[in-house]
Amino acid sequence: MTGSYKALNIGKKCGEHLLASAKQLDVGLGWAFEEGGFEPIAGLSHGAAGIAWALIELSSVTGDARFLEAALKSIDFERTLFNPVEGNWTDLRFQEKRAELGLGTPVQWCHGAAGITLGRLMVSKYYRDQNIEEEIRVGLDTTIREGFGGSHCLCHGDFGNLEVLLIAAKVLKDQKLKDKAYEYGTNTLFEARSKGWFCGIPQEEETPSLMLGLSGIGFGLLRLSNPERVPPVVVLGAPQLKEERVLRLWI
Repeated sequence: MTGSYKALNIGKKCGEHLLASAKQLDVGLGWAFEEGGFEPIAGLSHGAAGIAWALIELSSVTGDARFLEAALKSIDFERTLFNPVEGNWTDLRFQEKRAELGLGTPVQWCHGAAGITLGRLMVSKYYRDQNIEEEIRVGLDTTIREGFGGSHCLCHGDFGNLEVLLIAAKVLKDQKLKDKAYEYGTNTLFEARSKGWFCGIPQEEETPSLMLGLSGIGFGLLRLSNPERVPPVVVLGAPQLKEERVLRLWI
C-alpha cells in the first residue's frame, strides 16, 4: 500500500518462516494449529486457506515462485477435507463436542465455507483454475444457504458472511450477489432493531470489540452504506489513499 521496502522485507522473513515450518503431508503442506499441537486445519483465519492467500500474495510482490508453490500445496491439503455432501470443508476441531451439541460444520469467516470462499476469491486475483472457480461457486452456495441467522459479528456472524457476498459480487461482477448481500443485511438490521445486537460471545451480551462486537457490526453497516469507499477489513482491504498521502507514509 505504501511502497515501504522495510514492510516488504519483513513480509519476506515471515514467508521464509512459513516455508521453514511447513510439514509435508500425505497430500500437500500443513502448518501447526495453536490449540491442537501439529494438526493442520482448513479455514481462513486459523487454517490453510489463509496461509495460502498470504503466500500467494507474497509470491506476487516478490516474484519468488517458492511461495506460490507452497500456497498451492496448502490448498491441495485443504481439498482433502472437503465434504461434497455438505458443500463445506471438515472442521477437525472439537468434533466430538460439536456432535454432542448437535452442531454442524461451521459456515463462518473464521472457520468453514465462508472464510474459505473469501480465501479462494483472494487467491483468484493471482492464480485461477477450474478447481478454484468451482470451490468459489460451492462456497457461495453454502454461505447463502447456511451462513446467516447466528450472531451479527464479523468473526463468526452475519456481517462477516455478508462480506463473502459483497466481495464475490465485485470480483465476479455479479449484481445478484450484491443484491443478496443487501437483502441479508436489511434482515439483520431489522432483527437488531427488535431484539438488539447479538455479539459473538457466548454470554449473549454486547461487547465493543471489532471481530466479535459492536465496532465490527458498525463497520459492517458502513460497508453496506458505501462498499466502494469503506474497505473490507476481513480481507485486510486497504483504504483508497491519495498519491501524496502514500508518499508521506512511505517516507
